[in-house]
Amino acid sequence: MGGGVQAGDGRELSLRIRLLLAAIAIVAVSLTVSGALTGYLVQQLQFSDAMDQMAKNALLDRQPTMLSDCTRRSAGHCASTQQELIAVLDTNKVAFNLDGDRLRLILLDRPPRFGYRAPAVLYDSYGNVPPGTVLPLGRETTVSGQQVREGHLTLDGQTYLVGAAQAPSAAPHVSWIVLAEPQAQVAAEAAGQLATPILESGAAGLVLAIVVTALLARAFTRPLRELRRAA
Repeated sequence: MGGGVQAGDGRELSLRIRLLLAAIAIVAVSLTVSGALTGYLVQQLQFSDAMDQMAKNALLDRQPTMLSDCTRRSAGHCASTQQELIAVLDTNKVAFNLDGDRLRLILLDRPPRFGYRAPAVLYDSYGNVPPGTVLPLGRETTVSGQQVREGHLTLDGQTYLVGAAQAPSAAPHVSWIVLAEPQAQVAAEAAGQLATPILESGAAGLVLAIVVTALLARAFTRPLRELRRAA
């Protein structure tokens, strides 16, 4: 009789353990999938926010761009050259909304009125993109009520997020103001912000699952225990 009770208790304990392990596995898989999906969605939101902010900064840079592009006038007209503009930019980057050295400033030239060609690179604050390079500026969208461009560029072998705004028509040499930030930098910041909340919520969910499973296991095995006692 005693041996039979012990064998039944062992089967009951084994059932509880199997239920507990199954619940832990299900919760772990669910947390992994939901964490990965949440991370992806938040990362895409961070990318969108970063491009919006760069587009806003590009709009704010319209005024300093115009002033830098026309430092010398003659007979009421701008007499500055592209070389003078580049010299001003190299010595006065602080006038632009570059968030320190976080953002990369690229200015596209103003094509001639006659004979169509796409705007090409006139200035790169990193100095790596050759002048005359044509860069795609991405899709057209609206930020702060202004038409801007946002998208992705491959520069120096890595992907950049881009926000661009048209330069004022009074700027003789510049047509577009482009701000760029490495996508990997934005992704790393998003991952850093998400890591702690995801781990905390995952741990809380796992503990809750263990507690609930233990209670359910006891509820499921109680009828078996009562049947054995009755027998």
